[in-house]
Amino acid sequence: MMQKPLVSVVMITYGHELYIKKAIEGVLMQKTDFNFELIVANDNSPDKSDEIIQKIIASVPSHIVIKYFKNPENLGAIRNLQKAFKEVTAEFVAFCEGDDYWTDPDKLQLQYEKLSSETNCGLVYTDVDFYDFKTGKKTESIFGKEGKIRTSSFEEHLEKKGYLAPPTWMFRKILLDHVGNEDV
Repeated sequence: MMQKPLVSVVMITYGHELYIKKAIEGVLMQKTDFNFELIVANDNSPDKSDEIIQKIIASVPSHIVIKYFKNPENLGAIRNLQKAFKEVTAEFVAFCEGDDYWTDPDKLQLQYEKLSSETNCGLVYTDVDFYDFKTGKKTESIFGKEGKIRTSSFEEHLEKKGYLAPPTWMFRKILLDHVGNEDV
């Protein structure tokens, strides 16, 4: 019997046919000493995203847990995300949308270790590169160019930086209690 996952990776997708395979592979390549689950919430994509996701699920080893659902109708990004968050069972949550991808196989492990050791910390994030598939242009180290700024609160971070790249997040599930819990 598989142990409960320590991290739930939430991935929402809509119309990401060209990117979803790479996004899922970035999650599946993670090297961890704990169990994690991947929750994929397809918001009724009109493209071949569903076929691609189903094919990947059929080929993953049985010890990897992927929870997949496709909404019967398009809910919109916020409601789809809320629905996905309701599937989270782990103490920690990471986020990666279907048109983003991770390149570091140690991302989850390092972030989990940081959150586990810093009990007063609710969210961690990493630097990020931007890649424009249309132009082929890559902008590296978005946060690294400014140096590391340590802040004491989320509000202070937003005042100084103004942005946290969602695919770099890992946070405590308890923070979801502070997000709107409207029925979807």
